[in-house]
Amino acid sequence: MKFLHVVAFLLISGSGFAQTKKVELYDLVKMLVQDTSEYSMIGDWAVNSASKYPVKWETKGINMSEDLNINFYRNGTANIAINGKTFTTQNKPMAWKIMLRGPRMGFTNFTITSTSHAGLKSKTTIDSLFANKKLDYKILKDCSKNPAAGFYYYQVKMPKKVTAWIKLSWVCAGDNCTIKLDCYDEGSKNLANLNCGR
Repeated sequence: MKFLHVVAFLLISGSGFAQTKKVELYDLVKMLVQDTSEYSMIGDWAVNSASKYPVKWETKGINMSEDLNINFYRNGTANIAINGKTFTTQNKPMAWKIMLRGPRMGFTNFTITSTSHAGLKSKTTIDSLFANKKLDYKILKDCSKNPAAGFYYYQVKMPKKVTAWIKLSWVCAGDNCTIKLDCYDEGSKNLANLNCGR
């Protein structure tokens, strides 16, 4: 009986660890951007393989939205590191919010959002987030005049991945900032809000 209790404990512990395993921001983005070899060119909701991504999902399946720009979605959280550095809130790893969006057959765009933290800065660039990582990019729009709220809009190509369009934005209050990555594929990039005044 004691042996069974130990096994049960290990299984539970292992499951919890898998859901909150630390992942580099670059690596998570690369996982979610589609491979060039994928025939369908849409993302896997991972409904039947919840551990495919290092994300703790809020629900077992996808949800339908009344917003036609979202269509279907799936929300979760992840323990994300930036260049090896993690952030804590109340002595716990920061829970970054993950949202996948797209048609029922698979997601076409996604968002990764931090909570507000003093360790995050305004005018965050893709260079600072993906330092020394393999990627090619060009900046398509610069809305960085306002240090309290703004964004950079990039076209990004990672090895063996389709081209992605990434809006990297920030909102700051005092010394604390929130950063957000909205990532789109070719078919969904028209959904990006590129108004510098918003």
